[in-house]
Amino acid sequence: MSYVDSLDKIGNRTARAVLTLWARVPDQLSVDAFTPAAARIIARANGQAWNVALAAVAVWVRANTNPRGTPIAAPVDPHHTSIDRLATGLGTTIAGADIARRLERMARAEPIEAGHRGYSAAIDADDSIRGWERDTRGDACDLCADWAAYGELPAHLPMLTHTACLCSQRPVPA
Repeated sequence: MSYVDSLDKIGNRTARAVLTLWARVPDQLSVDAFTPAAARIIARANGQAWNVALAAVAVWVRANTNPRGTPIAAPVDPHHTSIDRLATGLGTTIAGADIARRLERMARAEPIEAGHRGYSAAIDADDSIRGWERDTRGDACDLCADWAAYGELPAHLPMLTHTACLCSQRPVPA
């Protein structure tokens, strides 16, 4: 399974878990109990996606630049695991219309974004990587196709994304 397939799977699994929890509101669960519980589910998935990204970069480095490369140990950015931030976002999401669709979108997009940020952090931290190119998997939206046209970018620049973007970074060896 590819890195992007793993992110997609984590995002879909997280969305299902949050929607399953939401289905218990209000009969079995209050909104006040739902919000922190759903935030914890998403935060855990964000951490998993971050770690999958680090592992994917380590595999790439070993296969392409340094067979004895040491995996990067970049701690998960606290932004992605902040229960307060996620609970605030969930509170906004459930205050509007079409709640289930919005919850699904948020719960799916969060781990995908965390994975992208983890991948960028690992690329930036590995000296055997000079830069990266956007991999659009051939089914890119117009925005991603435009971004891909920039070609190689320096390792320290994170990849621009949009909600639930499944493009990825293709490292370029130093």
